[in-house]
Amino acid sequence: MRISILEMESDYGYQIASKPWLRQMEGKSACQLQYGKTPDAISEATVSAKSLVEDLKNICYLLSE
Repeated sequence: MRISILEMESDYGYQIASKPWLRQMEGKSACQLQYGKTPDAISEATVSAKSLVEDLKNICYLLSE
């Protein structure tokens, strides 16, 4: 899996677009992601990061059905 953030509408949580943070998820299944483990938690971007991980998991489950 490879992720790119194309647009951020919020002034907060922009840290989720950083390449080093996104790189943690390369080669992992979106269905198995656990925020705080893979990927690591990000201070000041908790809501954005958790939302991204949950959205990826939801997409994975939808595609597997």
